[in-house]
Amino acid sequence: MSRFDGLRHRIYVLLRGEQYAAEVERELRFHVELSSLASAPDGRAQIEREIAARRLLGNATYYREEVRQMTPLHWIDRVRQNIGYAWRGLARSPGFTTAVEYRRTTSGRRG
Repeated sequence: MSRFDGLRHRIYVLLRGEQYAAEVERELRFHVELSSLASAPDGRAQIEREIAARRLLGNATYYREEVRQMTPLHWIDRVRQNIGYAWRGLARSPGFTTAVEYRRTTSGRRG
């Protein structure tokens, strides 16, 4: 993969995160289906083959999180989560936040 392709992919993931997550989900389903079809001649029911294929694949949630962590821009997602958490805290108790900020800013004036 060229540097341009890598940069293009990272920008795509950043701008179209939900669409990229859906692609990862389709990829995981494809692997389960492929593994299920590979075991088709053994005479088991479809649901049993799918369960066996999911066991063979392993923890799909782990793979989703690993794919998400592979993007070098994953820190932007963490910053977004932290800002959202801070904003909800401020909305929940603005008086406490104001008092703490006031205390922090006035403590530097003493000396």
